[in-house]
Amino acid sequence: MKGALRNLDPAHLIGAVPVALAIALGALLRLSDPLSTPVLPAEDPFTHMVLVKEHLLTGTLDPLNPPGGLYPPGMHALVAALWTFTGVDLYQLVRFSPVLLGALAMIGTAVLLWKHAGRVAAFVGTLAMALAPELIHRTTMMAPTAVDLALLPFLFFALLEVLEGKLAWVGIAAPLAVFLVFAHPWLYGLLALTGVVFAVFALVLPWPTTRSPRLSSPGFAAALAVVGGSLGLVLSTCAGFCGPGFGGILPYGNLFTMIAPLVLVLSFLPAVFLVVQSDNLERWLPERDAGPRPVWLRAGVSLVLALALVGVTWPALAGGLPLLVDPPRMLGWPLLGLAALAFVLLPFMAGRLAYLAGAIATATYPLVMYNPLGSPYWPHRTVVYLGMGLVLLVGVAGGHFARWARVAWEDHVAKPSPVQGALERPVVAMAPVLLVAGSLGGAVFAGTPSHYADGWYRLYEPCEMEAMHDVSEVAEQDPDAVVVGGDWRPAIVLSAVTENPDRVWYKETFWVDERERKDAMTLAREEGQPLYVVEDRHLRNEHPDADASFLESEDWRVVDSWCSEEISPRHRVVLHELTGVQG
Repeated sequence: MKGALRNLDPAHLIGAVPVALAIALGALLRLSDPLSTPVLPAEDPFTHMVLVKEHLLTGTLDPLNPPGGLYPPGMHALVAALWTFTGVDLYQLVRFSPVLLGALAMIGTAVLLWKHAGRVAAFVGTLAMALAPELIHRTTMMAPTAVDLALLPFLFFALLEVLEGKLAWVGIAAPLAVFLVFAHPWLYGLLALTGVVFAVFALVLPWPTTRSPRLSSPGFAAALAVVGGSLGLVLSTCAGFCGPGFGGILPYGNLFTMIAPLVLVLSFLPAVFLVVQSDNLERWLPERDAGPRPVWLRAGVSLVLALALVGVTWPALAGGLPLLVDPPRMLGWPLLGLAALAFVLLPFMAGRLAYLAGAIATATYPLVMYNPLGSPYWPHRTVVYLGMGLVLLVGVAGGHFARWARVAWEDHVAKPSPVQGALERPVVAMAPVLLVAGSLGGAVFAGTPSHYADGWYRLYEPCEMEAMHDVSEVAEQDPDAVVVGGDWRPAIVLSAVTENPDRVWYKETFWVDERERKDAMTLAREEGQPLYVVEDRHLRNEHPDADASFLESEDWRVVDSWCSEEISPRHRVVLHELTGVQG
């Protein structure tokens, strides 16, 4: 133990402290949202809670609203396992677990950058991820995107190891890749594009072997099998068990299903060839020089990248960005500017991680700035993956800038003693990094696009949410009780916080069809089944044709009322119970 401590490089300790502080800062920023209100953001987490409860209650994987398609079950399996094995209240688990996923994303980013670009890169990239507004927001709401951010750095780490020829890492990469197939299958469209761009970068401008080992043919075949095989599963919809995939959400999606077998065959073909021939594919990959490519070639590629960046950006800004897309507000000008500089300088930072970062940015940036699929949500949701690419780009650039600064320092200063050098080099290298960190701090004030000026929207105020919890407690006093909501919002929230979501109904016709309402009332009385009705502002605002005057008749009594005095009459929540029901 003492020997290990003596051999520990002081520079690593010095580098680990700012990385740890960046992770802590990012976790605190992510905690600010769930600590500011007990209400979960948006409606997605409530939907996921209902799906988790349904799957555990019935033991089957079925659509929430038949005959709709199955929602990818991977994330729900993860939440169900955490809920079952920890015993934590599901609502609180969904409320705070995204923060843990965000911390895991920062840890993975730090490890990835430290391994491939050094400790300074780890600090810069982790700090960028800690402060980028959209990455913060996407790890404060329980959704597949938060899971993606947590797992992708580790998947990338494993795949880069596989590409180097360390095939044992397939044991890490393959399970992560398959899990993401079932958690967020649409992600593989972006990963496939990223892989293609990475291959182009690696073939057009190979990195020097002095900086990073060359691509291994067995490793290339194994990585292709992992990513391509996962894409093939997504295209085939995994026999219906990983959600609709591309076949169910894109125009002419049936064509993707038809080519799925071909994708699977092509993905595994190189690996099968290696096994059958007991050979490798070295002849298919170009030999790499020991040193960097000529400066003129790297400068030429930089110019091409700069022109491509301007060519994509200028028309997008002139024509107007897609709905909810606002990169300066979502990512911050400092991160955008530094990442753009890093992207242009990519040929001078050639390496596996640098090309991976550039490939992610190249694959996602056009899909953010334009809307080729005509989707109302894909562009602004793709921003988070673009953000990950930019974070890695800035981290790699920070590592290179620090290295260049260190070399310049050592060229003009007498060589210090080994101990003194171990302490001085990181300090000198951190000087430009602190400038970068200061500029990144300007992104903290930024938020979600102007459409969500106050952050995530909430279905309810805290008082209304407390009322929903009270309603669920009343309903759970009788296992046969049924609660009817007049809008999907109270229905989904009550389903999420009630032990058995099947006892919460959303029946819009209950409020407009008198005959159907009376039939339901008669049936409840005959079977002795308590029947409750929730009246809230969403019913009044979203369904102006709904007539709630029947609740004033003697058939109904008020069980309780909330929020009228605490907030305003507009926010009033009222629970009514059908009279004459005998259990």
